[in-house]
Amino acid sequence: MDDSIGFQRLVAAALALLFVYAAWLTRMQGRLREHMLDLLEDVLKVFYGPNFRREREAIDILVKAMDSENPSVRTASREHLVRLTGEDLGADGTAWADWWSDHRSTFRSPGLRVRNS
Repeated sequence: MDDSIGFQRLVAAALALLFVYAAWLTRMQGRLREHMLDLLEDVLKVFYGPNFRREREAIDILVKAMDSENPSVRTASREHLVRLTGEDLGADGTAWADWWSDHRSTFRSPGLRVRNS
């Protein structure tokens, strides 16, 4: 009978260690994921420029603003789009929307394109 209790304690201890190991692995997996995402972000910044997320968000907003009924909003939006993209598609909101739809996923700042070409 004493052997049975000793074996049960050994199994319980082994299960406890296994649980601690599984918890540790889960934590390490989370840390590894965080490091991989940070690395990916750094690679994207090198390739697309340090402000690529903000630039894309700004261009999203400016392209939508090209459909404004207010002419001064369209003029200001166009000026900023030309500055940010290096393209001049005029005052046609549809042309800007089509161009942005085609180029958003691969867009790089004009200054970055010149330096890395």
